[in-house]
Amino acid sequence: MTRHNSLRRLLTLSVLIPLLLSVLTVSGSRASEAVNVTEGGGQNHTIKVLRVDEDGNEIPESDSSRDEEEESRAPGESSARRSVSGSDKSSAAPSTYEDMIRGDAREESGISGKSQGGYAGVSSGISPGDSAAGKPNFYVGTAEDLKELAANCSLDTWSRDRTVILKNDIDVKGSGFRYIPVFAGVFDGRGHTISGFHVDGEESYAGFFCIIQESALIKDLRVQGEVILSENQLAVGGIAGENYGIIRNCSFDGMVEGYDYTGGIVGYNEKPGVISGCESAGLVMGIHYTGGIAGYNQGLVSGCANNSRVNITSVDETLAKKDFDISEYANNLKDIFGSNNKHGSNSVLASTIDTGGVCGYSQGNVISCVNNRQVGYEHVGYNVGGIVGRQSGYVDMCINNGQVYGRKDVGGIVGQAEPHVVIDITDDIIEKLTTNMNSLHDLVNITLNDAGDESDIVSRRLNVVKDFTDRAL
Repeated sequence: MTRHNSLRRLLTLSVLIPLLLSVLTVSGSRASEAVNVTEGGGQNHTIKVLRVDEDGNEIPESDSSRDEEEESRAPGESSARRSVSGSDKSSAAPSTYEDMIRGDAREESGISGKSQGGYAGVSSGISPGDSAAGKPNFYVGTAEDLKELAANCSLDTWSRDRTVILKNDIDVKGSGFRYIPVFAGVFDGRGHTISGFHVDGEESYAGFFCIIQESALIKDLRVQGEVILSENQLAVGGIAGENYGIIRNCSFDGMVEGYDYTGGIVGYNEKPGVISGCESAGLVMGIHYTGGIAGYNQGLVSGCANNSRVNITSVDETLAKKDFDISEYANNLKDIFGSNNKHGSNSVLASTIDTGGVCGYSQGNVISCVNNRQVGYEHVGYNVGGIVGRQSGYVDMCINNGQVYGRKDVGGIVGQAEPHVVIDITDDIIEKLTTNMNSLHDLVNITLNDAGDESDIVSRRLNVVKDFTDRAL
């Protein structure tokens, strides 16, 4: 019996051995690998690779065999012979909010990959720096550079997709520099100050920038000076007369005086406009729509602080009966309260209307702002507020630390709040709606006829839709 069992084992082995050899022959050409992961906790697991011959014996690994194996690998194929750690810091993505902010700043300034000091050895004017769309950066170091920049910016095409960098503080007093007419790129002030700025005369849309386009970003700029316009000029601001873009971390210290739409930072902030983290200090004076940050706001004003006194003197005029024209007075009241178009009001009553520590009149959003100085004059002015004089938008998380004076509709935060919705439905829009509803009604009827009795559920749901369209018609 024992001999018989031994014979049976030999026969079994004679069948299995050729099979095993065939398998080893195929895998042997690739130097079959067996992977053994060492035991233990933690993140540093070691992967060890063994090379075996056809008989299952380990083959010692030499430098030459290692080189041959690496050469036989396809390009880009990772090697299995390595230690795997829990992290690879060399290729890690930004892991903190601060890193992300730095990345955003590099993209916005168009100088990705350059250090902030990279321009120190560059002369003023255009340099071969990298801008977002390939336009060279423009470096400003003197008042003459500012004058050249102003001349270039007579059209917005020059500044679009270009970065302008302020290299140092500049005093422009007596230099002949007035303002930058229109800007559509990135202006990086780098925290430097432009002092001695002065604009006067009879012109509207005045400020360091007259008009900031929607594609523009103005950041980290400090301006000291005065913008004082005569007659009935409108859209007057320390940084910009009119803003469609983004103004961030900028300040104006000085005096701003206009007639309509007067602000310490911006005269008229349009719907796409954003004013963020800005500060105004000094004195702001105007007649209609006057604010420490923005005279008139349709966009977003966020995180701003006003340290300017706003309309703190009396501008009321005593009128003789012969000077009073009731029809002219009525028309001007309509202009002031019934229209949002930017134009001079020419009111026969020169009393201030819509005066605020942050915004004179806001149809947009005013969030997380603070006023620290006096707003208004005692017994003078209508719609006077510590944050907003008159608003039909949104005001939230704002603080007023200043005194507020006025004649009527005076408030610590808002002088007059008048939320309203204007729906303008023209005959053309009504006709289009009717046509579309008729088309929908016909389509539902066709679908109901096609569905028939195939599905009661589908038919019931379509009947519900048909009922809605019937009621709409």
